[in-house]
Amino acid sequence: GRPAATSTCLLRQIAEAGDARIRAAYVPDTTTGTRWFAGASVWLKDPGAKKDARFLPFTTQEGADAYRAAHPKTRPVSYADAVAESGAR
Repeated sequence: GRPAATSTCLLRQIAEAGDARIRAAYVPDTTTGTRWFAGASVWLKDPGAKKDARFLPFTTQEGADAYRAAHPKTRPVSYADAVAESGAR
């Protein structure tokens, strides 16, 4: 396995490697720290965050909704879109 500094960095590694080559990728829930499968996580994008911190994973929709209520500039994004956008400048 290859460690990643942030969830966004992990998404970028997945994009660079090609999704078919990744067997499993884990990310920590943004609020609880609980590790969960990246592909099964609920993702939010914070367009105002630093490039390496834009994508935020959550283990539940409720957790993402609560975070979004407190951070209204975030928006939902699918895992596939998060991977695709992770390397965008």
